[in-house]
Amino acid sequence: MVQEIVIHLGDCKTGTTSIQSALAEDLFTVQGRSYVYPAQMNHNPMADCLRGKGNSELVQERWGRLSDRIRHSDSEIAIISAENFEFVRPTALAEALDRFFPEFKGRIRMIAYVRPHAERLVSSYAERSKQGKFHGDVEAAHDHFLANGLLTYLPRFTRWREVFGDAFHVRPMIRDRLKGGDVVRDFLDFAFEGAEIEIDSKAIANESLSIADLMAMRRLHQRLDESKQYGDELPGAVGWNFASFLSSLPKTASFAKPYMHRSLAEKVRSAYMEDAKAMDAAFFQGSPLADALEASVNKAPSEIQSLKIEDYFSADAIRVIDGIGHLMRRVMEADPMHFRMAVRPEKLRPAQIQGALSNVGKRRAGKRRAGRGMNKRQAEV
Repeated sequence: MVQEIVIHLGDCKTGTTSIQSALAEDLFTVQGRSYVYPAQMNHNPMADCLRGKGNSELVQERWGRLSDRIRHSDSEIAIISAENFEFVRPTALAEALDRFFPEFKGRIRMIAYVRPHAERLVSSYAERSKQGKFHGDVEAAHDHFLANGLLTYLPRFTRWREVFGDAFHVRPMIRDRLKGGDVVRDFLDFAFEGAEIEIDSKAIANESLSIADLMAMRRLHQRLDESKQYGDELPGAVGWNFASFLSSLPKTASFAKPYMHRSLAEKVRSAYMEDAKAMDAAFFQGSPLADALEASVNKAPSEIQSLKIEDYFSADAIRVIDGIGHLMRRVMEADPMHFRMAVRPEKLRPAQIQGALSNVGKRRAGKRRAGRGMNKRQAEV
């Protein structure tokens, strides 16, 4: 029987995919403790139905199903993980927990990781670019995030602490502040309260993309976006899954990450230093966020990073990228919904989609066998 619930709240771009992969694929062993992680990959659907005004029907369906799975588990700890809790009002989560897990009051712990301001800016810029949601440069991303308050951390984290009190924990996503210098190990150490843990090396994932990767993905999105059907969740599905392939491939000698230039780094420091210092004072020992923000200026190159695809690929390579984009567009237009599911890894496809793909393979194999047989008989005649 589950005795405690541990909730991983994100933030986005703080190693969430690595944490969730370790949990979903059992990429670690923990001595003397058992856990249940009731998700194929993450619990973002549970977070998403709480966003904004919420969706009462989806809340009942998703949170009701989650509570049933946790209640029927024989494990000691239940773990919930969704980076999209970053965009949920803490009161909305508190209401869902009170409604679906009332018996766990006082037995829920939660943790969020916060990435230093400048690093989060560049990382979120890259993330939204790869998903086809943002087409400007990193300076335009700074203006956008400054306007919507995404990187002004103190008000948001203060609200979480006001609602959940001592059950809420936040840690800086800075290597020397993490257990073993790794966010996966740090989270597991928190979840299992210091128990001895062995982690599979596959759980330590490098999710970064190069600036050339991002330019290639932007080009693919441009070709796909020529279709009126390339909307809703399709750009995100293509971007996330294509990026997963790219990040798993060996890095080239010319691999270079996206960065912000010096003059922009100075603007970012000016915009967020007050918030960094306030976060340090409210939540951390020392001044990790303020120090990281100051260091980001010292590390920033003076040159503005080019966003011209021609600076990273030859004309022949761009032609191939365009050709792949046109082919993907043809496949997508044949069945957009099926395409969105099919680009996912097999383990993350809905059962009906996976079944349909398997049946297509069987039918094609049968046709090939029949065709070979016909050719043989014709040859004998």
